[in-house]
Amino acid sequence: MAVKTHTLRSVNPYTEQEIEVFDVTPPADIERALDAAAHAERGWSETRVGERAALLRNLGGVLR
Repeated sequence: MAVKTHTLRSVNPYTEQEIEVFDVTPPADIERALDAAAHAERGWSETRVGERAALLRNLGGVLR
């Protein structure tokens, strides 16, 4: 679970109006996300192309 440590403000330099406030993700959370993505990619790359295509078609149907 991500722990909010601080925020970053985006400010228009001309008007000095705040545009948005973003939560800054701690480095440990980024590392966990990258590790999870690398693990998922290994499994995905071992999946046969036809099966990947079918999964993506099904996902496309769900997203429509």
